[in-house]
This record gives sequence, C-alpha cells and structure tokens, in this order.
Amino acid sequence: MKHDLARVAPNRVVDRQQAPIWLQQARLELIAAKKLAEATGAYRALYAAAVWHCEQVVEMSIKSAMLRTCGVSEDEVGGGAAHDLIDHIKRIKMAEANTMEQRRSQQVPLEYEDVDWLKRAYLASRYPKPGRWGVPALLYDDKDAARALKLAELFVGWAERVEDLPDP
Repeated sequence: MKHDLARVAPNRVVDRQQAPIWLQQARLELIAAKKLAEATGAYRALYAAAVWHCEQVVEMSIKSAMLRTCGVSEDEVGGGAAHDLIDHIKRIKMAEANTMEQRRSQQVPLEYEDVDWLKRAYLASRYPKPGRWGVPALLYDDKDAARALKLAELFVGWAERVEDLPDP
C-alpha cells in the first residue's frame, strides 16, 4: 500500500492516510471518556479517567489536523513534544495558509485556560505528586469531566471539518 506522504518542511510530514486513523481513534477515546464519566449500576463514575481520555481525544484530534495541514515531526508523535497541546495548536495557527480552506482549519476551538488545564490534567489525573495532596483519581469531579468532555467534543468536531477539506 502506497502512503500519501508529503514533506512540508524539514522533518515534518503530511500523511492524508494517517489523518483519518488518528481522528477515528479520537472518536473512540471520546466514547470511552463518556462511559467513564457516568455511573452505571454498581459502578461509580471515574471522573479523573474521563478527563485523561478527553485529553487524548483533543491530542489525537489535533494530530489528525496536523497530519492533514501543517505536518507532524517524529518528536510530536512519539517523543518529548508528543503531548504539548498548546504547542500543537500554535503550530496549526501559525502555519502558512494559502487557501480559504487552510485558513478555516486554523479556526481552532481554543480557550487557552481550558486547553492549559487539560494539558496539565494529562499527568495530574493519573500520578500522585508531592505538594498536591490526595489520590489523583479522587481529585476530579463531575464538573471537571463535563468541562473536559465539552472540549473533547469541540475538538473532534473541528478535526472532522479539517478532514473534509479538499486536498491542497
């Protein structure tokens, strides 16, 4: 199978075959987050886990859009920069846009405070940390899960619109 790869800048790759795969994984993570945010039967809701999965939804949605527009570097997929939501959003917003469709893709549903909160929750919802008392899984509540789910749904919707763009 031939990959539709294009180098857009040194060490950055656009891959239109991988973009929908990342978006589909984001959709599946969103289903998991919704399930974790609701109590069912004898099981209580796991809000911290829902928040973490929402961070993954946003991250995968952004990477799907990057694979479609400005490209990704190896480090942004699996290295030290892989989870930096704010840096990924900045890259998309600052990429050179030559068409109306590319400019439309730069309309990222970004509220800095929300995305920064979600970025920090990536670790805080899972790992105990000195100075932050309590079990991470118990530090999040239904309001946190609702906030994270709203962000996740916004980003999936945005990434779906990016995916519908014609090829450059």
